[in-house]
Amino acid sequence: MSEYDAITTEQINIYVSLASDLDKILTKLTKSICSNDCPRAETEGKDSLRCCGSKFVYKSGINSDEFLERQMAEAFDHGWQGETTDGCQYLIKNKGCSLKSYKSPLCLGFVCPGIMSIIQEQYGSKGLEFTENMIEFGVVSDLSTKLEASKTLERLETVVKIGYELI
Repeated sequence: MSEYDAITTEQINIYVSLASDLDKILTKLTKSICSNDCPRAETEGKDSLRCCGSKFVYKSGINSDEFLERQMAEAFDHGWQGETTDGCQYLIKNKGCSLKSYKSPLCLGFVCPGIMSIIQEQYGSKGLEFTENMIEFGVVSDLSTKLEASKTLERLETVVKIGYELI
């Protein structure tokens, strides 16, 4: 086996566990802000797609049929019925994303600039460290090979560790 082989089942399972942790952290840090006072709603309108405007963002950086199959199963488990919107195929109108644990690194690592500012203001230097690591994770992470997945898991572990220190 080569480090350029596809991501392994073990790596997928670790990613999902860490993604679940990050979802809990982000929910605690941002849920009331995003749902009640979205900083983007003022400029883009309350009904904008906000973070999910790209049709294929859900599979960005993923080259694993197993991951994509699990992703679809999770979406169905969370109420997705195969409907499509103008944005990501897993976005449910008026409900948000139907994915929790199987988001792509790009989706999982996305925090809008308004939320970043709020986290940095509320948590100071630790908030800045968290948001900088979120940006790096979301932009450069990739699950297309075992090697890239290993790097992604290291970045995600760092983000989760810092996030737990914030909450």
